[in-house]
Amino acid sequence: MRIIYISDIHGKFDALSRLPKADLLIVGGDFTQFGCLDDFKVAASHVKAIASDYLAVAGNLDVPEADAVLAQEGHLLEPSSTVQRGGFSFAGISGSNTSPFNTPYEWNDDAMEKRLAHFMPGQLDVLVSHTPPFDCGADVIGSGISVGSKAVRGLVERVKPMIVLCGHIHEAKGIYSIGKMPVVNPGPLGEEGNYAEILIERGKGASAWLRAVRAVRAVRGG
Repeated sequence: MRIIYISDIHGKFDALSRLPKADLLIVGGDFTQFGCLDDFKVAASHVKAIASDYLAVAGNLDVPEADAVLAQEGHLLEPSSTVQRGGFSFAGISGSNTSPFNTPYEWNDDAMEKRLAHFMPGQLDVLVSHTPPFDCGADVIGSGISVGSKAVRGLVERVKPMIVLCGHIHEAKGIYSIGKMPVVNPGPLGEEGNYAEILIERGKGASAWLRAVRAVRAVRGG
């Protein structure tokens, strides 16, 4: 299954129409830049115009009510259950763990850990979390500090999905790993045209490449 993964659109839609086609489009949150619910609906309509069956989480710069908008049309990935596409199971976590900036959609890491406790090994193939797992490289800010979620990290280590897709930390764009599991932060689509191409195959695992709309370049295989 070939997936195109994007994150951090931030209300800038020019690159969307130039994304390559794939079996599935996944959006990792921050459709807007501190936008209201109407702004989110506009952003979601831009995504739906290029992929009617996309899957997504909301970001910390989206309003929490964005989840209901995504759920209403069957696009939401959430931590309470999995969604099936192409014989693979997907789940997602919107928003982010608490930050110093009091952004619109944040949650407590301890509370999120309890929400994720129901997942068992083998139940989840692809995890999409706007915020990266803690201390995986994809969560390192410019000062060198890891700011990812310990709850997400715990889920990954316990359940061992095929691949983890995240965003949120623009300067940590890259492909990392937790054990043998690739962790992909494509960097922002809206500002830079970044996206990731993901290939998942049953029995062969997952591979990932970082690319950009304007200057396609492979950074590293999964």
